[in-house]
Amino acid sequence: MDRRWEQVWIRHLALTILSMLRSLLQTPLKVHPDASMRLHHSISPPPLRPRVDCNFRSGPLSLSLMRTAFKEWAIVVDALGRGEQIIILRKGGISEGRGGFQMEHPEFLFFPTLFHQQRESVTYEAQMRYDHIAPSLPSPEIVRIEYYAEVAGWRQVDSLSSAEGLRGQHCWRDEVIASRFDWGREKNIFAIAVRVHRLPLPIELPMSPAYGGCKSWVEFEKDIVVTGAQPVLDQQAFDLKLNRFFTALNPAGQSG
Repeated sequence: MDRRWEQVWIRHLALTILSMLRSLLQTPLKVHPDASMRLHHSISPPPLRPRVDCNFRSGPLSLSLMRTAFKEWAIVVDALGRGEQIIILRKGGISEGRGGFQMEHPEFLFFPTLFHQQRESVTYEAQMRYDHIAPSLPSPEIVRIEYYAEVAGWRQVDSLSSAEGLRGQHCWRDEVIASRFDWGREKNIFAIAVRVHRLPLPIELPMSPAYGGCKSWVEFEKDIVVTGAQPVLDQQAFDLKLNRFFTALNPAGQSG
C-alpha cells in the first residue's frame, strides 16, 4: 500500500510542478515605464473588498500542503465542486466524542463518502445528478480527492426554522435537515459556508481503516499538495452566495 501511495504522490507532485512552471512562463513581468522607479512600484496591490464572516475569514490560502479532510457525501461534494452550493450542514456523528462536532479547521480537503442512502436524502435534481455520476465514482477501496475548502463563515443554528431558511441553498431534503437537527441531546445544527477550490488533478489514495467510522474529520497519512488549485466560483459569484447565506440566517439584519 505504501509503494502505491508513493507512486501516486510522485506523479501528482511532478504534474503540480509542471503546472506551476507553465503558469510562471506565461505570466508577463510588469515594468514601470520610468526606469528610475523601483520594480515593486509597478506591482499593484489587489483591491480591497468588504468581507462578511463569522469565526473564520476567507482569504488567501495559508497552506500549500494539507492532510486534514472533511468527510461528506459524494453527491454533496459534487454540488460544492460545481459551485451549485457553498453550504455544509453538519450535526456530527457518534464518533465525534462527548463534545460533538466542532468547527476545528479553517481549511481542509474534501473526503467524499459513498453512503448508500445519500440518493434518497437529497432533492430530486440532486438525485438525477447522482444517477449521472454514480457509475464514475471510485470503488470503496479508493478515496478520490478533488477539492479543498476555505471556511468563509459558520453558525451554530439553534432553531429548526432558521435551518429551514437555508432551503434552496443546498441539496438536502427538508426531512433530512429536521432529522439532523433533532438528533442527540442538543437541538441544533452547524451551517458552514466554504469557498471551494479544485485541485489541478484528482488524487486517488488507498482507503484505510483509520478513515472509517461516523466522524467528520480524518487525517491522511501524508500531505496532499494543493498548489495550483483554482476556485470553482469567481469572486462575484461567491460573494453573492455568501451574502445570501448570511441574509438567510439574519433576516432582520442582525449580527451574529
